[in-house]
This record gives sequence, C-alpha cells and structure tokens, in this order.
Amino acid sequence: MLREGTVEALDDFAHMDDPRALNCASAVLANLTVPNDLHDLRLKILETGIITDVILPLHSKGSALPDIGRKALAITMYRLTTLEDKVMSIYGQCGDAMVSLLKSEDEETRMCAAASLVNVTGAMVAQKASAGEHMMVGGDDRQRIVEQVMPFLKDLVNSKKSHVRIGLARAFKNFSLYENARVPMVEAGVCESLLKLVSYKELDEYRIDVITTIANLTNVVDGRERMIR
Repeated sequence: MLREGTVEALDDFAHMDDPRALNCASAVLANLTVPNDLHDLRLKILETGIITDVILPLHSKGSALPDIGRKALAITMYRLTTLEDKVMSIYGQCGDAMVSLLKSEDEETRMCAAASLVNVTGAMVAQKASAGEHMMVGGDDRQRIVEQVMPFLKDLVNSKKSHVRIGLARAFKNFSLYENARVPMVEAGVCESLLKLVSYKELDEYRIDVITTIANLTNVVDGRERMIR
C-alpha cells in the first residue's frame, strides 16, 4: 500500500472538508501504525513525511475533524511515540497536537494523548550531532509536560472503562519516576486520584503501578505532608 501511493492519497484526504474523508484518513493512519514484529511500517511511514503531510493537516481541521477521527489521530501519535529513537523528533512536530488532544471530551482520545506525552518524558534524550554524545533534556521540560497533562489526566479516574483506568495508573507511575515531576503531581491532586483507583475491582491489574507511584511520591520531602493531609 505504501509503494502504491497510500500516503499521497491520505495527503489528499487530509486536506478535504468532507468529514467522511477526514475520518477515513485518520482510521487508515491508525491501522498503518499498528506495531507488528513481522511487518512494522511505522519507520517507513515516518520517512514518507506523514507527519507534515497528513497528521498535522488533519489536526489543523479542529472541530471539523469528527471525534472518531480525533481518536484515531491520538492513537496514531501514541503508536508512533513508542518508537524510542524517534520520540523527540515526533514530539518536536506533534507536541502541540498532543497537548490539544488532551482537551478532548472523549476519554480514550485524552488517554492516548496523555500516553504519548508519557512516552516523551520517558525518552527525553537528545543526541549531540557533533560528538555523538547523549545529554538529558532538562528536567524542566518534563515538569512542564506533567503540569500540562495532569489537569486532564486525573479526571479519567472516574471513567467507566477499566482499560482507561489501567492506562491512567500506568501513566501516574511513569510520571512519578522523575523527581521534578512529583511535586507538580501532588499539587495537581494525584493523591485523590490514587485513592479512587484502589477502590475499583480491577485493582490487581495495576496494584504495583499505584504502589510504585506512592513510593516515588514519598521520596520528595515537600510532598510528604500534603500527601498525609
């Protein structure tokens, strides 16, 4: 499909005003980015310029892109950000789109956007082109992302969908790995969300994530008293 011009067709669809065409383009993106050990197309897709030609034009449609299309777009970005070597490049191009999709009323769209940003914070390593050395991107960048995500993420604790709550617990755990993200998490009310998470019947699915999050948060002196309160 790639060899026969699929991306070119998606480029055309992404610039149309017909919601059906926009939904179709978004759905095809989500399908093409499914991880597959035998035939993983994600790297090849990135090489075609799919972000600038299709993903960003689709996102720029705003409310003209139906909810189902926005969900497919969020799924696509999440799947692309699982490519560890490409995460920072993808974030550089799609960061604003990820943050925008956090504001979606659809829970799964919001969860996928948040999960994409979780992947970004976990891969914030930039390579110096001159020396081939690695340097960590500043912790302030991680803190900024956490501050952006938490207000939209914590409300998902009330979701009626167990897979959304499982994803939420994993996101809290991954964010809590970074010291400078812990105080913003506590200030954003993560403790209340954690308490609500442990009340659900699928707790065994994410018990270790909740325990790890609490342990990490208590490593920060400034957050301990607030957690006790």
